[in-house]
Amino acid sequence: MELLNGTDLAVVIPAYKGKYFGETLESLARQSDVDFNVYIGDDCSPEPLAEIVAGFNDRLHIRYVRFEENLGGRDLVAQWNRCLALAGREEFVCIFSDDDVMTPDCIRSFRQTVQDYPGHDVYHWDIEIVDTRLAPLRKTAPWDDFVSSADFYADLYMGRIDARMPEFIFRKKALEENGFVQFDMAFRTDNATVMEVASCHGIRNIGGVDRILWRDSGENVSSFLSGEYVERRSMATIDFFNWTEDFFRNVPYPLPRKRYRTQLCRNLAWLAVSWPSVKIYGQLGRYEYFRNADLLHKLKYVLRLRHDIHKKKIELKKYDNYRIKG
Repeated sequence: MELLNGTDLAVVIPAYKGKYFGETLESLARQSDVDFNVYIGDDCSPEPLAEIVAGFNDRLHIRYVRFEENLGGRDLVAQWNRCLALAGREEFVCIFSDDDVMTPDCIRSFRQTVQDYPGHDVYHWDIEIVDTRLAPLRKTAPWDDFVSSADFYADLYMGRIDARMPEFIFRKKALEENGFVQFDMAFRTDNATVMEVASCHGIRNIGGVDRILWRDSGENVSSFLSGEYVERRSMATIDFFNWTEDFFRNVPYPLPRKRYRTQLCRNLAWLAVSWPSVKIYGQLGRYEYFRNADLLHKLKYVLRLRHDIHKKKIELKKYDNYRIKG
């Protein structure tokens, strides 16, 4: 179907994988409210995405564009940007994925929430982590009705909530003005972008039974475990936490600084399992917070301990007894 001129919502899909793409589009076509446009940016996929899209041309308002250059393989954020540029004058935009699924009333519940709470730049559906067959893998904690940008960061990195990218809806003007926060492989880009766009007006959670089914397919960036990808993700993690140092100069930090140090250790600890110690230690100085030599020495000790715990198969909860002080 042709694109709608008056709709307020664009669902933008940076597409590459075809395996579950049909299920994704089917979940959009089955929405109880189909008054939205779908923009699909095919990242020069070797799979027949155009054929899959063609099966939904009479059920969804779609604009499909196949790009001649694969961009996501070397710069995923750039791929997101060129897909976002496909959208029209819609007020809101959701950056959806090519393998996740919406439950049938997601769009309707979003519109009702905007009507009830119109003053936000970021809205959020709850998510459920599912396997390749959409069977639940684990429960995720429901969000509060309203979450500030700083509390989103604190809750996420202390393990109280989960977050990806497809379950967020952004006011398009605010997203374009702030832009996606750039990190390699777009790792942590979703978290930082939400924090940036929501910094003024917070995040309004839609709640209820409607949710996004986030498929843990083993093909997500967060699932890449080879040495090259672990190293790149680790560098992105360091860049992200340096970015948070700048972000929280303007926004009150939501956790005691001691918890911040503990948090950094937890987010770095898995490096000790995947990297040679010398390489780990050589990179820690990139953390702005750990350029203090004494703190850096203590962090190295904790990572070494984490490595030993892993090798000896000691329960990880014992690691929580160790804290960096200083």
